[in-house]
Formats: sequence, structure tokens, C-alpha cells
Amino acid sequence: MKVKNFSDAFPDVKIVEGIVFNDERGTLQKPFYGKNLKNLINPIKEVIFVNSKINVIRGMHFQKHPFEMSKLITCLKGKIIDVFIDLRKDSETFGEFESFELSEENNYSLLIPNGFAHGYAVYSNEASVIYLQSNDYSHQHECGINPLSFGFDWNIENPIISVKDQNLKDYINFFDL
Repeated sequence: MKVKNFSDAFPDVKIVEGIVFNDERGTLQKPFYGKNLKNLINPIKEVIFVNSKINVIRGMHFQKHPFEMSKLITCLKGKIIDVFIDLRKDSETFGEFESFELSEENNYSLLIPNGFAHGYAVYSNEASVIYLQSNDYSHQHECGINPLSFGFDWNIENPIISVKDQNLKDYINFFDL
């Protein structure tokens, strides 16, 4: 498993490259493994598997203290654009966002550390995404930002967004969270 920084601006966000084996039987993917996994996300408290249709936008989600969590995300089938916003008030990139394509073809995963909101959009007919999470989900600490409110161009004409995500606070009102 190869691990590298996402960018100089976001040194805590990591890109992880796994291994793919293809033969006449099909494909075996090994997106994260080995001792580096424990260094990236520890503990692993939850594993989430999500299937979504084209034009679905999920996010931007995070959990408040003391249930913050890191997420290691990979797209096992299809193609998504993964988006994150830095919500760490003491960070030089506070309020800034970035995106990265994850797909079954590129074999990358993305580590989103504590203190970031996270979401993604589906650009293939369907996508299967798996997350490893470093903390337990807590309904009382769940929070988020409306995915259409912070200036990211999702490049989707008619997005499919849950009522729950549509009703999240707009980014401009983030400080009221």
C-alpha cells in the first residue's frame, strides 16, 4: 500500500494506492492493507458500504466532539468525486475545500482526517463506496453542511440529494453549528 500527501495545502489528507489483480476470472482489489493501515486510521470502529446511482450527492457530513472521526474512503465500483472541507478553526486551510476522483480504475483511496466535512457525487451509472471510520456513529453528534451551499461545482444538472442533506445548514451559517 502506497501512501502519499494529497497536496501541500492539505498535508493531513492522504492518497492511498492499493493493489488490483485482474485475470480471466475477474478482479481482486486490495485497497488498504498492512501495518500502514493501522498508522492511517486507528482504531477502525466502523466499516460502511454504500451503493448509489448516477447524479447522487451525499454529504457534507461530519461529527462533533467527542465523536469526530477519520474516514478512509475507496470506490470499488464506478466513479465518484470525493469532496472535503477543512473545518479545523486553527488550520491555515480553514473553510477551504478540495476534491479528488476515486474510481475502480484508478485504485486510490482517500484518507479524510478528523475535523473535515466529507461528501461525494456519483458520475457513473452506479457506484459502490466503502469507508473505514475511526469512531462510532453518534446521532447526537451528527452534523453537516448543505452540499450545494459552499461554492463547489458538482457539475451535475439535476442532483439527487436526500431531504436530510438538503436541510443541513448552509456553509455561510457554519459558525452556528
